[in-house]
Amino acid sequence: MKVGIIGAGAIGMLLASYGAKAFEHITLFTKTKEQAVLLCKHGLQLEREGQVMPVSVEIKCIEGENLDNFDVLFITVKQYHLQQLLSTLGSSRPPAIFFQNGMGHLSLLENVQASSVFVGIMEHGALKIAPNVVRHTGIGVLKLGIMKGSPEVVLHVSRALKEAGFATVVVGDWLQTLENKLIANACINPLTAIFQVENGKLLENKHLYALMRYLFEEAVEVLQKEDKATLWEEVLHIIRNTALNRSSMLRDIDNGNQTEIDAIIGYLLARGQSVSMPHHHFVYESIKALEWKRGVDRD
Repeated sequence: MKVGIIGAGAIGMLLASYGAKAFEHITLFTKTKEQAVLLCKHGLQLEREGQVMPVSVEIKCIEGENLDNFDVLFITVKQYHLQQLLSTLGSSRPPAIFFQNGMGHLSLLENVQASSVFVGIMEHGALKIAPNVVRHTGIGVLKLGIMKGSPEVVLHVSRALKEAGFATVVVGDWLQTLENKLIANACINPLTAIFQVENGKLLENKHLYALMRYLFEEAVEVLQKEDKATLWEEVLHIIRNTALNRSSMLRDIDNGNQTEIDAIIGYLLARGQSVSMPHHHFVYESIKALEWKRGVDRD
């Protein structure tokens, strides 16, 4: 199987690292030529349990590339870059798996011209500790859902990654799985970014734990979830598995980048206009204020 991974962030690099063992050919596509040159020069490396291992993958800049000869594409760019990327891809039709936080991008995926469209819900922890080094910070599960098209490709991807030591499953109800991950993201990402802490601190600090629970209660009310006890345990399980991880939102704030707050908290606020959501409003405005402080949004 020939796999193309678009996006050389933490998730893209982690998937490329395990994909190199799982598939016959992997190409990791960067946004810029400078990124591609740097990765080619120093080589992709995976750090896991204190050991650093070199990874052999092909690295290219996405600009001007023809993607039609790939068996499947992994799309790992941030949600706010997705629309521009899709317009760049044009009529490329390989099956595609989309790995974005939140749910604001689902309307975009409905119009993707790919022969098959899948969603990936990443519960493994990943941290980009250098431009060419990714650390596998937490062993979780990659969940794959079939949005449209044939299941054959995604079943093959799941089997191959699992055999390479990267826990992966195909789920039946992908929309429910996305909603459950959205709840976890809403509980974890904003608080870790605002208070500048790793995921595990949310369980160690009683005040952060209480704030997380408030966000959880509002999110499950908006999404009309009834199995609250199970969902809460799932949130706690994700945090335990990624205790040392710095969330993507925290890293974005640290690096002065735009966050995915609109795709996560913004999506829930839009869905819950008839619901009282004071804690969601607070963390939304807090993250926007931090973006402004870092020079991301000066409007």
